[in-house]
Amino acid sequence: MKIYAVAQGDYSDYRIEAMFTDLEKAKDYCRLNNPGAEDGYGEFDSGKGYAYTPDFRIEEYDTDPEVPTVPKDLFGFNVFMSRDGETAVVHTHSIITAQRYRHKISFVKPRQGRTSFYDRSNAEEQRLNEVEYMQTMVLARDKAHAIKIASEKRAQILALGRWPADTEYDRYGKVQIEDEKEKENG
Repeated sequence: MKIYAVAQGDYSDYRIEAMFTDLEKAKDYCRLNNPGAEDGYGEFDSGKGYAYTPDFRIEEYDTDPEVPTVPKDLFGFNVFMSRDGETAVVHTHSIITAQRYRHKISFVKPRQGRTSFYDRSNAEEQRLNEVEYMQTMVLARDKAHAIKIASEKRAQILALGRWPADTEYDRYGKVQIEDEKEKENG
């Protein structure tokens, strides 16, 4: 079964305003709260939810999703690595989140003066504001193993010519691709 969350805001301002089991009711709710939007709720994009509107948007979720099975000796890591293979940051992460998103790889351009959420007092995290990098979630035994997996993904991406060209980045300086090998292994 699907549920539809009517959400508003981003990052620390993000909030869910209402939850519906009926998509039409969620659209009606958005229309009432988005008077300036063309259709009131945005265009549906399967897998991504609804497009952003000036105020409210609809996000689609499955109820009672299957709990993933993950080997007990693995942990979730979020690895940030530059194109040249330098590892900037490795964060531990929720194993379920890492399992869910390990097939997605994000690329981010240097921040170039834009506001950053990275810790400016931490030299490693500050580096993320200065270089183009890849961000990927992995399941690994430890930090060194996480870096090895991310490095192998980076090498494969470069060998296949999948590192994005400058023209592929969105207005926020980001691109996301799928790791087909990880997606197949589900």
